[in-house]
Amino acid sequence: TDTGSRLLASEPLMTGLYVNPPQPNIFGGTVWSDGDNDGLQDAGELGVNGIQVKLYTSTGTLVGTTLSATDFGGNEGQYSFGNLADGTYYAVFNVATIPQFATVSPKDVGGNDAIDSDADPITGQTSSVSLSGLVTNLSIDMGVHLAGCDDTSC
Repeated sequence: TDTGSRLLASEPLMTGLYVNPPQPNIFGGTVWSDGDNDGLQDAGELGVNGIQVKLYTSTGTLVGTTLSATDFGGNEGQYSFGNLADGTYYAVFNVATIPQFATVSPKDVGGNDAIDSDADPITGQTSSVSLSGLVTNLSIDMGVHLAGCDDTSC
């Protein structure tokens, strides 16, 4: 029934934007078969699966453990740790999990960190890396030289 009262203007339609939540920092890289043992990822050198990698904070607190594996794109030897708070981290590759008679490639050869081996050949530990502001760093790598292999035969 009509009460004769005035109607109030309705609230305007609410519009807005949905903002995807920020993705946290990611730390990772590749373990690869360094056929010529030069410490650099060359064309044709494939990834190595099954190598254990542990991630630590700069204070030595274990964040997590994973294995190098094939990623969704079919690339072998990949590993990553996601959901990381801003901070400083380092990885330790478990050199006991590399193939028998293999050695770790030389560390920090050349000037391109995206293609060099970052692990200490004896301990498997990398240098510390700072992550902040939603950084993805997938360049913390380790080369593995399999005895008797070269760039064309492994």
